[in-house]
Amino acid sequence: MGRLSDAASFGQIAIRSGEQGQLVRLAEVATIELGARSYSSGAQLNGRDSAYLGVYPTPTANALQVASAVRAELTRLHARFPPDLTWEVKFDTTRFVSATIKEIGVSLVLTLLAVVAVVSLFLQSWRATLIVALAIPVSLIGTFAVLYLLGYSANTLSLFAAILALTMVVDDAIVVVESVESQMAEGLSRLEATAQALRQIAGPVIATTLVLLAVFVPVALLPGIVGELYRQFAVTLSTAVTLSSVVALTLTPALCALLLRPRPAQPAAVWRLFNRGLDGLRDGYGAIVARMNRRPWLALAAVALAAGAVAFSFSSMPKGFLPEEDQGYFFAQRPAAGGGFAGAQPRR
Repeated sequence: MGRLSDAASFGQIAIRSGEQGQLVRLAEVATIELGARSYSSGAQLNGRDSAYLGVYPTPTANALQVASAVRAELTRLHARFPPDLTWEVKFDTTRFVSATIKEIGVSLVLTLLAVVAVVSLFLQSWRATLIVALAIPVSLIGTFAVLYLLGYSANTLSLFAAILALTMVVDDAIVVVESVESQMAEGLSRLEATAQALRQIAGPVIATTLVLLAVFVPVALLPGIVGELYRQFAVTLSTAVTLSSVVALTLTPALCALLLRPRPAQPAAVWRLFNRGLDGLRDGYGAIVARMNRRPWLALAAVALAAGAVAFSFSSMPKGFLPEEDQGYFFAQRPAAGGGFAGAQPRR
């Protein structure tokens, strides 16, 4: 190997011989370039000689806990340092993770408030809104309890799944409340209306839950790195959906029997303007559906057109494994002249 001094010489190395004596050379299957003669390194911080130490968590470790433990240990050891020796953390990838989790937490709270506001706008009763809203914390607390028992942590995937689950955990509760109110409007008492509503909607609620689980559970069973990345996401959604159905068939009916009251014949003045707009939207949608029923070919053509647009959009979009994110830092490097150590180069 001492006679090989350039990349072209290394490229002529034969790595395989065929049945008829043809040779496969290294240059045919690889890109060859010369590296540095020495990979020794040094560090400077603000023009002063320094020593650097990289700490990497193991694959099963929690990066946030590792970063916190390293800082705590360096703080403890600092008391034993010489007076002119100090330490700084100049590059910490967990800062981005912490900021992301904080932003997702804020989004979770804002989503919760938005869901409660929309529910209140459509149900137009503080009692009904309270019954539906109570299903959210009960379902989420149960979900995170299950995640804790399974050994998962509260990370970006589980919190993001919780945000998506917020809109799902109220669906079944809304259906139960609306059904009980419908039965009460026919003259039944709260207990009788609740019992009658459960007899009518228990089956559909369970069927809806099974349909959603049929979507999320296979994601948790994906093999390879994709399964490892999204397993907790799927488990979080599956658990939240299941618990929301349990809450809708147990806690929500009990609250309806205790708190719900018949709606007044005329809604409050604050809701009338909204109801007029909603009625107009419903009438317009009904007219479109009636027209589609008279011309079924038109509906089929619209579905085919939408399916074609989806297929075209998917095929034309760039594909990738994970999206690139700006984590707030960049690296710059330059080769030293003559292959020497960059720190030994003269400064300008």
